[in-house]
Amino acid sequence: MASVARVAAAALVVLGLASLAAAQMESCNGELPPVLAANYSGLACQPVWNNFVLRYHQDKNNVLRVVLSTMYSTGWVGMGFSRDGLMIGSSAMVGWIGKKGLPHIRQFALRGKSSSKVVVDRGFLVSNDNDHDHTVVVQQAKIYLAFQLKFSYRLTHHKIQADIPAHRGLGIFVLFLGILQILAFFLRPNADSKYRKYWNWYHHWAGRLALFFASVNIVLGIHVGGADNSWKIGYGFNLAVILVAVVALEFMLWTRWSKNSTSTPTY
Repeated sequence: MASVARVAAAALVVLGLASLAAAQMESCNGELPPVLAANYSGLACQPVWNNFVLRYHQDKNNVLRVVLSTMYSTGWVGMGFSRDGLMIGSSAMVGWIGKKGLPHIRQFALRGKSSSKVVVDRGFLVSNDNDHDHTVVVQQAKIYLAFQLKFSYRLTHHKIQADIPAHRGLGIFVLFLGILQILAFFLRPNADSKYRKYWNWYHHWAGRLALFFASVNIVLGIHVGGADNSWKIGYGFNLAVILVAVVALEFMLWTRWSKNSTSTPTY
């Protein structure tokens, strides 16, 4: 397993299911609980998704120290490691606080998308020396999942990064354009109104921009997610069909306008 993983770039996937306390956000500015300070100091830190914060460091012996933290009231938090950037086939370290208030941290093998395919105490992750290096701490409405793993290779980069500002920004912009398109139907002037042609211009170009940026955002998502060639080929084929249809429809529209330039098309 190690030889396969050494060839493929290591991918870290952050996942969690927790009831979050919205009054406060976790950040890299906060200090670790004293119980973690001895074994988990000097870690690099970065926000990864919503209010999840990842602290990590891999030393010269390829021992990876990780602290994943977030705001917490109930539920679990976990971090998965994948050889190819996909969930299926990955292994995850998952921690939670039990009903009796005791911390629990276990490894799970994610062999499929159903709960029956998630197998406890299985996976390819190797603990550093013993499981006593793993712990879960709750302090001031924050949960800290801390563990140490031994690898035979260097983790080179994250193939999946949940915090992608460009991808998120484009998605919000496309959503905004979509909302404007819906509102446009309620504000559409009558066909004989002098403002109808301006409405047509706005409606047409807002729709074109929404389609363009949505297509770009999908390409960005495929690239960031490290999807294989089947995704790229499939989306490329669909995009080509859509482009041909758009060109044909635009040609028909402009031909219609050129033949009847004095009238305004009605939609």
